[in-house]
Amino acid sequence: MTDAIANSFAPRRFSLVILGAFAAVALILAIVGVYGVVSYFVSQRTNEIGVRMALGAQPRDILFAVLRDGTMMGGIGVAIGLLGAIALTRLMASLLFGISPTDSLTFASAAALLVGFTLLASYLPARRAALLSPLVAMGDQRESPWQSTRMKIRRVMREMASSGKESVVPLGTLITEFAGSVRSAASFPEALGVALVTLREQMGAQSTLLLERTDGHEYRSENCSVPAQGFLLSRLQHYPHPLAFTESDLEVWVRWAKEFKPECIAEMQSLTGTGARIAVPLRIKNEIVGVLLLGPPDGRESYTAAEKQGLSSAAEVFALMIENSRLTERALEQEKLQRDLALAAEVQKRLLPPQPPSNGAATLAAFALPARTVGGDYYDFLDLGGGRIGIAVADVSGKGIAAALLMSVVQASLRVISADRDVPLSQLAEKMNRFLYKSSGANKYATFFYAQIEGDGRRLRFINAGHNPPYLARSTETGMEITELGAGGPPLGLFPEIQYEEADLELRPGDLIVAFTDGVPEALNGEGEEFGEERLKELLRGSGGRGAEEISARISSQVRDWMGAAEQHDDVTIVVMKV
Repeated sequence: MTDAIANSFAPRRFSLVILGAFAAVALILAIVGVYGVVSYFVSQRTNEIGVRMALGAQPRDILFAVLRDGTMMGGIGVAIGLLGAIALTRLMASLLFGISPTDSLTFASAAALLVGFTLLASYLPARRAALLSPLVAMGDQRESPWQSTRMKIRRVMREMASSGKESVVPLGTLITEFAGSVRSAASFPEALGVALVTLREQMGAQSTLLLERTDGHEYRSENCSVPAQGFLLSRLQHYPHPLAFTESDLEVWVRWAKEFKPECIAEMQSLTGTGARIAVPLRIKNEIVGVLLLGPPDGRESYTAAEKQGLSSAAEVFALMIENSRLTERALEQEKLQRDLALAAEVQKRLLPPQPPSNGAATLAAFALPARTVGGDYYDFLDLGGGRIGIAVADVSGKGIAAALLMSVVQASLRVISADRDVPLSQLAEKMNRFLYKSSGANKYATFFYAQIEGDGRRLRFINAGHNPPYLARSTETGMEITELGAGGPPLGLFPEIQYEEADLELRPGDLIVAFTDGVPEALNGEGEEFGEERLKELLRGSGGRGAEEISARISSQVRDWMGAAEQHDDVTIVVMKV
């Protein structure tokens, strides 16, 4: 029975073997065709590839570009083939069993196989293009990889043979010479000048020029400048050794710039004017901090391999000098900034009241902790005469110097406007809003709470301009009751004209009022958890019978303990009034 079944299937099996063989031949022909097309395509772009590599393109960039183009062409062919196969397989429907004419797995496998061989067929010419020398590619000299390798081996052997006959200045000698030359220099520019003279004498160069990187994204000296993204720096970024060039090279670069890159003409002319014959990058890690340009050596047109090695050693010394100078300047700037910040902190501290006034009806206390050296939180106590006391708390948007300057504007405007002792609180807030709006940018504002204790100490008038509502803690028969003082309007400085509403309340003996900035409830501990308003309220509920100073100290201590060693993100300010 097995033999009978095998014999019955033999003709169909033979047909399928023949069909598979033809399919394999077709695949091989397709691969050969793709390779031929891609190779011809790459050969037509040889000059373009040479120019790209001369401008700084890496071999991997060339490899990626050729693979991308080859894959695109192969993908188009595979797509056309799939469409034709979908149409033709319907003619084979009678020969198929257990599979549809448009089986997705079969079509996906065939497409993947063809695309994979397309990538393989594209890789060899792409790799060959990436190995071409830029000069060979630009001259369209067809050079095989074996010829290129043989030429490289010969060049290395010549350099090794000649290195024993050439003298090079050791790195230790260069460091000793530089150290002895710059020791007596009074400044860093003078030290660099002395070091350049020493280098010129050691190397026998006709001229030396140092281009340092500036903040304007260029490399500049007194007589020359080149852009950081220009032709020379693009070459040096991908070339780890001193870059030598001749006068004819400069002439070719100038002609190329005039024809293809007009924006590089000024750079080429500037390089030509220096008379340089070699460019040495000064590197610190992956950054080029400067470029040494040297003229030709005395009596010769170019530098030897040993002299280039000496220039590489000198480049390390110059790069170290420049980096040390930058670090020194940065340290001096930081020290100056710290002095300025300390002076600003002292000035800001003097803007705050040294001690609260007293009218016999209420005691006052305050605590402030800036997140930085200076902050944007503000509190003040104003003696308005007749036993009246003004209490102000403000929080300026932002932190640091900018917030501190705006805080001084709030303080000055409040002092000037409150000098009119009969001005209603609503008008006081409106005037301060207009003043702050004109004195600050559109994205700057300040939340503000202001209250006045009347002479008899039994009435409090207040207004709240977008500030965290202060708490009024009052003892009742059921316990300590906490009320928020939120009447007023939006923050100061957001809009030119705003109307505010003031409010008042009767004070009772034992009443406690606590005004604070958002840095108190938003204080974070090491786990990133906020202090929160509920903890603050619990502190107030347990503060019965304590004075203002003691309550202020207790709240500040609890907040400090909560933050611990965690970074402080906002200023913390607390004002306490006890009736």
